[in-house]
Amino acid sequence: MNHQIYGVILFAFILILIYLLNRSQHEGFTDPNYLDNFNIYDNVYFDTNKEIKNISLENALLKCMNDNQCLAITKDKTKNIFYEISNIDLCKTSYQGSDLEKDKSKNYITYIKKTVDNNSLSCITDDNMNKIISIQTNDLKAWVVKDNKIELSSISRVDINNEFNLTKFKLVKGLYGVNTVSIKFEISGFPDTYIINEYPKKTHLSLKEIKDNQQDLKKNASFKIVNGLNKSGLSIKIIGFPNMFITGMSIGENKNIMGVSQIEDEDINNATFYIKEELSKDYIKKNDMESSTDKEKEEGNDFNLQEKVKKMRTKNLYTLDKQSNLLENQNNTINNYSFIHKTNIGNIGREFASQSADLALSKYLEEKNEIDKIKNQSSSKMVDNMPSNRRI
Repeated sequence: MNHQIYGVILFAFILILIYLLNRSQHEGFTDPNYLDNFNIYDNVYFDTNKEIKNISLENALLKCMNDNQCLAITKDKTKNIFYEISNIDLCKTSYQGSDLEKDKSKNYITYIKKTVDNNSLSCITDDNMNKIISIQTNDLKAWVVKDNKIELSSISRVDINNEFNLTKFKLVKGLYGVNTVSIKFEISGFPDTYIINEYPKKTHLSLKEIKDNQQDLKKNASFKIVNGLNKSGLSIKIIGFPNMFITGMSIGENKNIMGVSQIEDEDINNATFYIKEELSKDYIKKNDMESSTDKEKEEGNDFNLQEKVKKMRTKNLYTLDKQSNLLENQNNTINNYSFIHKTNIGNIGREFASQSADLALSKYLEEKNEIDKIKNQSSSKMVDNMPSNRRI
């Protein structure tokens, strides 16, 4: 009987030993909760020389979780080798990087800590295509659609003017070419509208609806994503012109329009962008961006006031122009009368002149009254928005 018990114990011990040996060689997870701490990207890698030898994936990730300097683990699928990543600014994927880097990315899989991965948008991959995003600069400006063009506007100004819908885009697989990206404008009523370039015919970017059979437009709406020229973020190249990038530029009076240009060293920041979540009140609050300065709010109020006054002046001056044309026609009619009626005509002319003066004065007073009302409303809003400890 004792021999049977010993046999059972020995058999159980052998099973446990086999299990432990298999576990030590297994690259999966004995505790699936480890995966909850990482975003997993296939076909993604980063440049690094910090190789981790003789280790399983589970232990590599455990090691990374306990090291503040470690931001990600990359696995070479062809050699079963792991690399510790301490900088995730320059991502290489099948859509991001040089042509050689895009091809090389197929050999890698990367695990990035969720605590440092910017909402899964650090790398352009199939997993984060078709998400609504905003495109931002390092100085907190965003791409905004205005007058069928793309402009740069401060995020504070977007908030003040409630222009969030004009900042919504999607990255999708390129309409033309291999490993390219197209940028779709995401707003109701514009189902197939994309950002396009028409260089060298035009230097600025614009929006255009694209049909399936419009191959030329599809090419103009497809771009190559490379790592940011300023060593972070990303930069965007057009197809057919290897040295031409999308950048912020000045065209005429517009100082913040997006266009296409060759980039000099001093312009690299203007050609470097960051893919972020869609802009909203919640996004601004979450990222502590809602504390826009009083100066910015005042500038926004001044801008809105100027627009209102401009529209009102246009309306009133149009009315005055119509009256001026009427008086001119009347004056021509008077000049055609015979000399005999000169005295009566002179009286009529003076009466017309008096009417014109009265009209001009009344329009001036009306306009002044409207402007005063707008200014009072603006001042009242500014006081209401001002912290109570700053009110007089």
